[in-house]
Amino acid sequence: MRFRDYLRTDPNAREAYARAKRDAALLWADDGLATPTPRSR
Repeated sequence: MRFRDYLRTDPNAREAYARAKRDAALLWADDGLATPTPRSR
């Protein structure tokens, strides 16, 4: 079974995966890597 098929068949797994992706997106946006500042020369 493919991962995407597993997520389609199990609502709890789908929600856990979505929650993990949202949490990761918040961390990514918060750590400054998502919007890097130009390097000084």
